[in-house]
This record gives sequence, structure tokens and C-alpha cells, in this order.
Amino acid sequence: MLLRRWLNPRSMFLIPVVLTLLVGVACAGAADPTVQPTTAPTAATASGETAAPTTALAAPTFTPIPAVQPTVRPAAAVGSRDDVIIVLAEEPTIPNIFLATTAVGNFIGHNITLPFSFYGPDFVDIPTGGFEGFEQLAPNKWRLHLTQGVKFHNGELWNAAAAKFSIDFLGDPENGSQTFANVRGSHAEVVDEFTVDFVCDEVACPVLPRFSQFTVFQAPEWYQNTSEEARNEKGEIIGWGPYKWKEWKRGVSYKLERYEDYVDPGDRFIAQRGSIKEVTYIWRGEELVRTAMIQTGEADVAYALGASQIEALESSPKSKWVRANNGEVLGMNNDQIWDPFLKQLKFRQALAHALDCETMVFNFYGAEAKCRSGPNGIPGVLGVNEENTKPIYTYDPAKAQQLLEETGYFDTGDKLEDRHELGLWLRNGRYPNDVEIAESVISFWNEAGVNAKMHVVERSIFIDHHLTGPGRILEAGGTIEDVATSSPPPPLNASPGMYFLAPGGELFDFARQLNFYASCQSNRSKNCDLEREERNNAAVAAAGEERQRLMTAAYEDFTRNLLHIPLFDVLGVWGVNADLDFVDMPGGRRILVNTMTWTK
Repeated sequence: MLLRRWLNPRSMFLIPVVLTLLVGVACAGAADPTVQPTTAPTAATASGETAAPTTALAAPTFTPIPAVQPTVRPAAAVGSRDDVIIVLAEEPTIPNIFLATTAVGNFIGHNITLPFSFYGPDFVDIPTGGFEGFEQLAPNKWRLHLTQGVKFHNGELWNAAAAKFSIDFLGDPENGSQTFANVRGSHAEVVDEFTVDFVCDEVACPVLPRFSQFTVFQAPEWYQNTSEEARNEKGEIIGWGPYKWKEWKRGVSYKLERYEDYVDPGDRFIAQRGSIKEVTYIWRGEELVRTAMIQTGEADVAYALGASQIEALESSPKSKWVRANNGEVLGMNNDQIWDPFLKQLKFRQALAHALDCETMVFNFYGAEAKCRSGPNGIPGVLGVNEENTKPIYTYDPAKAQQLLEETGYFDTGDKLEDRHELGLWLRNGRYPNDVEIAESVISFWNEAGVNAKMHVVERSIFIDHHLTGPGRILEAGGTIEDVATSSPPPPLNASPGMYFLAPGGELFDFARQLNFYASCQSNRSKNCDLEREERNNAAVAAAGEERQRLMTAAYEDFTRNLLHIPLFDVLGVWGVNADLDFVDMPGGRRILVNTMTWTK
């Protein structure tokens, strides 16, 4: 039965997420196949998928940047408290920030060790505290100017050699870092003691300041002279950011303290010195528990609360809420390489047509959230506009049945439980109401006759499905050409099926999703098409209006061919202590303690 959560309409006065990039603006694009298209019909490929549009795109339409007014903390600000308690949905599991997921990096690590640029609340790429600035020298080269007088938390000197260590380490694909997926191969060249060039080896990087936000800088001598086992056991991270690691009590808490020797750049809100002295992270898996902790003052910031918690947060004088500008869209990544049915576009279309997205989004998140055509399908993300974000495959049970018949799916068994099984894998608490939403998805698919089953698993099992993609074939010595005829790689040695996700929206440029989810070199991708690879690489390398045009075409190719089965916006809410000045950062995940101030 479809789970229903009717939301109080008065709770839904939420600011729409309308974000844009400096390098481009939204433009008109693809349309619903059931109506007159805005581009010429696309040609079918050998796999049955449709190629990206080749006709000229419509003239761009402009989307306004939302008015975000972060208040710069006065130098003499003194609050009533000098600590803050942050409650997360789960305990950090990978303390090594070079290898950690986006959540650990954004929640904890980005207070300790920073990249050279942050995308700020004014929607501008801003140098962090260890850098005076940056400039592009060539399509694949950026010059970084370091701040003098900075030291790592353990006393090591911050200079070009130290910066080069992190850039080289994270640019090496053998290290398996998330940064590599964002930037691809890269290395650094020392110019002088406080100047270093960031060189992208494989493709041009015209928007590097946005894409290198996980190229963080750790103390090189410490990192190289401390074993991985010792770092993981202690949970220590050493950078030069405004906060430094204090302690990790496994199963209890993770603590930071203010770095008293932090060099404050003075005029940058996002890089300023913090007024709060100590930070304690705790974790509670239940959304209602996290909400209650904010209501009672037991915690001061809580992430991953759904819109259903807004009324409760408004009802207590000790709490308030802030909408997370996350730019994320829920959906399902699906194995189009090894699963015999998911590799068929018609089968994926059937799954999409079987979902009543409009009913689900209203019941779970209310009228402010929208059904979308694909990941990060928020107007303002480069490649996405008001037209091509509209769902392409809308709820049509009859069409779903027809497509399932055409794929031969019903021939795999007379009874539902005998048919080819689709597993939908997810973790509990990554997104608001994720388990309940996944249950609804399974219910719709079962009703259509698809033997789909939900698996709520712990992180390591989820990661096995999440990171089993074509990149594994390359890691084992194969080539891109081998992927199509390969057997499923370890650790599963079987189809990874489908997994529930909301791809990170921190970059507001669709290249992030192309690198992650539509690349023959990525473990997150569940598809591999050589022609698509060539087109997408050209889009990633492009700049200016050409980037806008190619990203729009790439988004429309991604969505029309259902590389993900899309759902709707993630409507995330931060629960916040009523006396804490908290500014949400673009991406809706980053917790920068140095930008918080106690107002009473």
C-alpha cells in the first residue's frame, strides 16, 4: 500500500531552490515525448537508446540568483555560548578525509582541512583561508596563490610543496579518491614558495574552483609518516582550517576545537575565524529523535530532517528551521551493463511510467518539491532549465504494462515472485523519508507486475552495490571496449541491481553527474557507451556558452535514456537552535562552524 504523509499546508512556505552558475545560465531544451518536442527528433542508436539532440538549442532564458544575505560576524562578537552540538544521522565511518564520502567531508572535514575554493552562500567561488586567490592560465591549468604565515595544526609549514602533495595524491586514480571522479587525473607544479599551478591531465577544467572542493590539503609529513591503520584508529585529520581535530570516541562523539593560530583573511564570510570554540558531533538514526533534540535544546543543529518536521520545529521556542539548498533529486541508479532487463531502454521506461511521482512527492514533501526528469534537475544547475527539468516519462500504468510485455519480462514467470528480481538497495536516514519513499516505489512496481524488492542495508553492503561499475573492469586491467562483454566484477560478481540515491548537488554543474554516473571510467556509473563518453568528455572540457550548450544536450541525453529512474526534489530541512545564526551553503550539506554565531 502506498504510504501517505499529508503535510500541513501552512508548514510549506519554503523558498524555491533557484540556483545558477557564473559560467552559464539555464536555457530551453528537451520536452515530453507525448507532446510536440522543442528539438528535432533524435536518432536511435544500436542499443535502442536515443542520441543527444544535434539541432541548435533555443535561446537561453535567465534564472535569477536567490537573495542570500549572510551576515558577516563582527570581529568583537561574543555569544552566550562558546560550543555547539551537531546531531547527524550516522557516525562517521571513514575518518581519512582523502577517501571519505561527501557527507563526512562536508559535515566534519571541511572545518579542518579545506580546498582552495568554496561555493559561497552568495553563489560565488571564494578562496578559502589558505589562499589569496586563483586564476586560470590555460584550459587545463590554474594558478593558486597561497596565504603566507599559515601553519598546519601540527606545526608543519603551509607552502607550495605542501599544496603539491595533496593535489598530486588526490589526482592519482590509484588512490581511489572522490576528487579524481570530479577532476580526473591532475598534478601540481611548484612556481615559487607560495605559488602552485594546478594542472588537469586528462581533460580541460574550466570550472576547477567548483569541482575541486574535495581537493583538500592535509599535513604532508604527518600523512606520509603515519600509517593508515593509526589514522583510522584515532580518527584524526590535520589541516590548517579554522577548527582542528580534538577526539573521536567511537560510538559516542566526534569533537573539534577552534584553531587559535588560524589566519583570518578578514573579509571573507565563508573563510572567517570562528567565534565558537568547541564542536561536538553526535548521531541518532531516527529523524524524530533528531527533531526532539533540537526542540529541547539537547542539540543545536540537525541535518536530514524532512518537511514533515517543520511544524514540530516551529512549535518550540527553542527551535527553528532552515531549508537546505541542496539541488538534489531522488532517484534510482540502475545496472544497464549486466542486468538483462535494465539494459533495455523500454524496461527502464516501464519502471518510470509505473511510478505515480506526483502523488508521492505531495504526500512525502508537499507542494514545494517537484517531480523532475533527472538528477540535479533544478533550474540553475548548468545544463538544466525550466523545460527540460519537467518529467519525460509520466505516470501511465497502461504504457508500463505494454512496455513490460514488449521486453518479455512477463515471460520470466507466471507469478510475481517467480519473475526476474530487481533489488533496490538503500541505507536508512541518508535523505528525509528515504525508506518510506522506497517502500512506495516498490509498491508501484509490484502493482505493475515487477518483482522488485527493497533492501535496507548497512553502509559496507550499500557501497558494494553503489561502487560496482565499469571502472572495476579497468581496475582489473581491462579496457573500455571490454565492458560490454564483461562479467560482473568483484565484490558482487553479480548485477548490482538498483540503488536509491540523490546525487550530490554541491557543484551546480551537470558535469559532476556525467563524471560519476555516465562514464565508462567510474565505479558509480552503471552504463558504458563509447559515443556518449566522447560527447560527455567534450561537455566537461568546454567553457562559457559552449559548455552551457553541451551540458544541456548531455542532460537531455541522460534523462531521456533514463540512466537514472528519477523521482523528485530532496526537500531537506536543518533543525537549528533558535539562538544560533546558521547560514545554509549551496549544496545543502556543508556545515561550516566558523560561519555560525550565537545571537544570545
